[in-house]
Amino acid sequence: MPGDTSEQEMEQTKLLIPTRRYAQPRAIATATAFLLSDDASYIIGAHLAWTADSSPGQQRRRN
Repeated sequence: MPGDTSEQEMEQTKLLIPTRRYAQPRAIATATAFLLSDDASYIIGAHLAWTADSSPGQQRRRN
């Protein structure tokens, strides 16, 4: 069934992530809140790629 992921698959996927862990919702929320705040007012016209499986700015190669 789609969406069913085994514990082994989850652990294998973590090996593809530079930090070897999944992002927590609070981390994404904190980064989003910063970008929406006045503290981020100097960040304009930028493309910020947030991905779960690669470093910022890198694209994952697919075979």
